[in-house]
Amino acid sequence: MSMSHKRHSDDRWVDEIRITTAPRWKESELSGDEWRFSYAATLYRKGVAVGTCFGGSMSQILARLTVAAVDGFCPANQPWPKEQTPGHSYGDGYLCDQPGCPDRAVWRGVMYREWDNGNEVDSALTRYRVFCDRHKQRGDCDLEDADDNYAWQRLEESE
Repeated sequence: MSMSHKRHSDDRWVDEIRITTAPRWKESELSGDEWRFSYAATLYRKGVAVGTCFGGSMSQILARLTVAAVDGFCPANQPWPKEQTPGHSYGDGYLCDQPGCPDRAVWRGVMYREWDNGNEVDSALTRYRVFCDRHKQRGDCDLEDADDNYAWQRLEESE
């Protein structure tokens, strides 16, 4: 069987959004001088900026982010474009699969069983996830992402 990386079902493409205010001074002989403001929302994936959107008001930024979320900027199955991926790699030996964690993975958890909506999946692939030391402990509440469903292998520095 061949090995295949599987992202966590709760992982989202964007795991952090920062909204910043950008004030600027406008000078005009016709309409007068004043402070103007624009806003920028920077979208992050595991600490790496993956996109920015701009707007003239906070409500405009929030509306754009709502539309972007509905249109799917954060599906669990979307792969990272290779050029946007830290180190231009993903999975084994790189970043922890805990949603939002930017730490380097040091453990590979090979799954005994794969699940989808409570149903066991019969797959020709051997699926795995990778985790840092802090997130290796998975708990026992989930069928797929549980301590008992992983065979643990320590990743080597060269992997």
